[in-house]
Amino acid sequence: MKSLQERLQKNYYRIHPVTDFRDLLRQSAQRHTKRIAFRWKDARGVQEVTYESAYTDVRGLGTILLEQNLKGEAIALIGKNSYGWAISYLAAACVGTVVPLDKEMNIQTIAYLINAAHCRAIIADQEFMDGFYEAGLLPADILFFCLDQEREVEGSLQRLLKRGRWLIEHGSQEFERVQINPQEFHILIFTSGTTGNPKGIMLSHSNICSNIMAISRIVRVKSSDQVLSVLPLHHTYECTLGFLLILYKGGCVTFCQGLRHLHENMEEFHPTILVTVPLLLEKFHRKLMRGVEVSLRERYPKQFQGHDGLGKFLDSGSPVLTSMVRAKARNALGGRLRLMITGAAPIRPKIIQDLRRLGFRTLQGYGLTECSPLVAANNDFYYRTDAVGMAIPDTQIQIENPDENGIGEILVKGPGVMLGYFRNPEETARCMRDGWFHTGDLGWMNGEGFLFITGRSKNVIVTKNGKKIFPEELEEHLYRSGLISEAMVTGEQYAGDDEMYVNAHVFPNLDAVRAFLKVSAPTKEEIWAALQDVVRDVNEKLPSYKRIRKLQIREKEFEKTTTKKIKR
Repeated sequence: MKSLQERLQKNYYRIHPVTDFRDLLRQSAQRHTKRIAFRWKDARGVQEVTYESAYTDVRGLGTILLEQNLKGEAIALIGKNSYGWAISYLAAACVGTVVPLDKEMNIQTIAYLINAAHCRAIIADQEFMDGFYEAGLLPADILFFCLDQEREVEGSLQRLLKRGRWLIEHGSQEFERVQINPQEFHILIFTSGTTGNPKGIMLSHSNICSNIMAISRIVRVKSSDQVLSVLPLHHTYECTLGFLLILYKGGCVTFCQGLRHLHENMEEFHPTILVTVPLLLEKFHRKLMRGVEVSLRERYPKQFQGHDGLGKFLDSGSPVLTSMVRAKARNALGGRLRLMITGAAPIRPKIIQDLRRLGFRTLQGYGLTECSPLVAANNDFYYRTDAVGMAIPDTQIQIENPDENGIGEILVKGPGVMLGYFRNPEETARCMRDGWFHTGDLGWMNGEGFLFITGRSKNVIVTKNGKKIFPEELEEHLYRSGLISEAMVTGEQYAGDDEMYVNAHVFPNLDAVRAFLKVSAPTKEEIWAALQDVVRDVNEKLPSYKRIRKLQIREKEFEKTTTKKIKR
């Protein structure tokens, strides 16, 4: 009998090969010449750019960068998600090495990373230009180019594109003549993860293109698809899945105006795909379930009798009622959304189950920046709501030193694995051994090849007796109550005692607490009692060494990374 992985291979979608970003965009411009590649809204209204025009702009901007003697040089890129950011990324990566940086970092940290990467030029929003000049933290000879698309001043993107187009129209082939070695270092990503220690990750065009082609074999993305780009593009998760994959398939990338405009942009642009992270998806899920349920309860009170919540209502088996609920949910998200992709952190299976019952195909994956980023994913043919999926095509996963439960460190081998850490051979040697990348993540695989994530090896709590406690497992138990919005479980020792005790730090879901207590303004004591009951219920299901000994309730949300992961 053939394995699930072998059966999956027989179902692979057909793809066209691409070697580098220039090749990717050139082929898409030839295949989808007049289709809209990018869309956004600004003070002038809705703006659109075709594939033909986008390719011309990348060629033009690349030609200007070459004219400025930036061939083979590192070029920093800082700014909000925008058309200017997208074409600058492509042009810089083809001409030299692009260094996309997190715009949420302070100016001193950004300057430090620019200097560490030996950047010769910076492409950034005007606010960063002003900050750099005022701080005086960068070399005097560094080149500045302004990303703001509505400004036409010396060094602005508008001026650069105008001159670039003129050069292209007058026969310049400099950009096309650049020799791109797909296997060489062209993308430098600085990532601090959740622990705050920046590391430079060296990626190649081949790393990312292999990831794009692998995803395209197992998840259907069409030229008619539109993605709403919400997450920051400097992160490989959004950059690969919400930008480059869409260009490869000939779809349209629409830039969200910001999280506070998310609902408005979905109603206006009607996206078919949303690339997101669990924290945003869970907030989305709560509002969606509550909004649809309230609306339907008011309109169809008889049908809701005997059904405890929207989930039970969907399980009633009535095709008419299910269709009605799904239509309501679909309209709440713009009317055309068909696929949601989630990753970057664990998500509760119930969220995926609910969204699927509402008619939204929701696929969870697992990846790391070091792997360009996707390693495993649920796909169009085989999926589980409690797993992060199967290894993507051409990628191998191995569990090292599994314990009695099969849990060990996740190792990865494949074309998406990075070239190494920037100027850090010791860390590279530590993580890359015998061709395998050691992720530092813990997990296990079942007989069908599905991967289950247990947690980070750095987060594991080890008791005095050597027993291991995975904080992520306990956090998942706490989340199931619905009364907790954010949780972080830690191990702590107390003076005079060498035992490690489990503490839970939580931020309550106040809407759910109000509904649970049936009061509009619960007191601190009432909130405390409700959450203590949650901890008590969780502890009853756990062996004694795993039980939570102390509960701490936060008044503010946890600090998070730009991909909405809690900083530990």
